[in-house]
Amino acid sequence: MKEDKRSNILAKPSGITLEQHSSDVMSEMSDICQILIGTCEKYKKLTGKDLAMRLSVSAKWHDNGKACKTWQEACRKDFHNYQLWKQKHTDHSFKEYSSENRNEAGFHLRNVGIRHEFYSLDEAVTTNMPISILAAIAAHHRKLGLGFEDKWMNNPSFKKFWNLFRKTSNDISEKESFALVCDKLLEFDTIRGLLQFADHRASAKEDGEFVTKLSLFDYHFPFADKRGIQKLVEDNWDNEILLVRAPTGAGKTDASLLWGSRQIAAHKADRLVIAMPTRFTANALSVNVASTLSDTGLYHSSAWYSKYSKVQNGEMDMTEALAQQKMAKLLATPITVCTIDHLLMSLSFTQESHHLICSNLANSCVVIDEADFYDDFTLANILFLLKVLHKWNVPVMIMSASLPESALQLYRKAGFNIESIIEDKDSDRYKKCFNIRKQIKYDNIQDMYLLLVDYQYYTL
Repeated sequence: MKEDKRSNILAKPSGITLEQHSSDVMSEMSDICQILIGTCEKYKKLTGKDLAMRLSVSAKWHDNGKACKTWQEACRKDFHNYQLWKQKHTDHSFKEYSSENRNEAGFHLRNVGIRHEFYSLDEAVTTNMPISILAAIAAHHRKLGLGFEDKWMNNPSFKKFWNLFRKTSNDISEKESFALVCDKLLEFDTIRGLLQFADHRASAKEDGEFVTKLSLFDYHFPFADKRGIQKLVEDNWDNEILLVRAPTGAGKTDASLLWGSRQIAAHKADRLVIAMPTRFTANALSVNVASTLSDTGLYHSSAWYSKYSKVQNGEMDMTEALAQQKMAKLLATPITVCTIDHLLMSLSFTQESHHLICSNLANSCVVIDEADFYDDFTLANILFLLKVLHKWNVPVMIMSASLPESALQLYRKAGFNIESIIEDKDSDRYKKCFNIRKQIKYDNIQDMYLLLVDYQYYTL
């Protein structure tokens, strides 16, 4: 059997070979595909291609440029320095070496002036590889944004790749088809985001760092009987969108979990995302949900403080808390509670992480809670988000205690077919608590005093 030449090529100054690292990333990809069944099925329907195969190919080729002689020589010099340090620190890891010797660790690679992704592309392009995989390879170290254009354009050998990516982007946008843009985002970003995700997880494990375990959505209804709104939501789970009106205390949270579990069981989604209007409401819901579904992510601008309090109390390790926070930001947990602005911001693609967030969002089922809270500006942005989710065939549920009938017309603008608002009209919470005893006309506000105070017991 022919020996893989990559076994003699270093992938990192720590001594990890290219053969080992590529194998580790491919193993991560395999684990991811076993969890993200809905993602693989949606990708097949969209592109007609096997996502697992494309991810495996991207993992195999992403670091092949490290075989470049100049890059490899620099890596070996850094590895040699690490070995010299290791002779005096036999029980220490490369991570500890890097921490203690920041200037020395990786010095030669930082100054070699070569991006190995460029050379990986140079090899991959000869195989007629799909451009979606080429883009993923180019972006796996987050260097494909416009801020890095000079790095590509200043190298004559790799300028052609940048021009190829720009031309592809322009060709799509110039067709001015909203549906086409949504489809291409999903086709490209699923590979782009998951290659980075798998590469990061594999590298972290190689360095002995804590890595959050991938897990499936697993919810079991905790009560003996289901309330009215919970039954109604579960009975109508297959609608592309649900508008739900129910008062506080009616059981909307568990209704949303029941709804999400049906979507995930049918492989219409791989996770549940619940968007709240404020950080306070997101925190409160996260605590509530976590009581029945432990693997719950929470993300917003100050979500860390919620986790940090658990670290201070000794309930959670700092490393674990940070890892969970990163997973929640990427919507990579089985259920994530976040603020609506996190979802809206991801559509701006101003950060590299937005590509993976959007891919995960496209393969989620989404609940927008407290829908009556938002102002007109935010609501207009939510409407655009819903248009994107509709194109991505994302199941959506919108909940509120006071959802007006006018919401039907509003949310129809996003492309959804909505017949009515679901509510449990037989609930005791809708029954009259008081009878009208008297109606009066008034000219001054003081005239209403009799309606507010029982005059049988109070002296005017």
